[in-house]
Amino acid sequence: MINFKQYNMIDEFSFSTSFDMILCRNLLKGFDESKREEIIKKIHKTQPIGGLLYIGKDEENTKGLAKYYKPVSNIKCLYQAVPYDKNRADLAPQKKEEEAKKAPPKITRPAGL
Repeated sequence: MINFKQYNMIDEFSFSTSFDMILCRNLLKGFDESKREEIIKKIHKTQPIGGLLYIGKDEENTKGLAKYYKPVSNIKCLYQAVPYDKNRADLAPQKKEEEAKKAPPKITRPAGL
């Protein structure tokens, strides 16, 4: 079922159900950085793990986004809810490189197949 509603993102809100997908294109650009992070946190609480969030391209660098969501493949502006991790966005570059080395190699298809 598709449900379209308008909400005030500054006020507290709660829902009796969770949302599998939320479309908030260009919503966050009207707020300062601290409000953006607060809104992302509120949205995350309304979604199941794996829920999708669509935001505008100018909002992809929002502080705190990586704590709650991960990018969906190579689809710009589409993110998937992950379990909250307070350290996720604060990883040092060295730790990120170490994690990348541990990840299994990507399998690519040879040309011509």
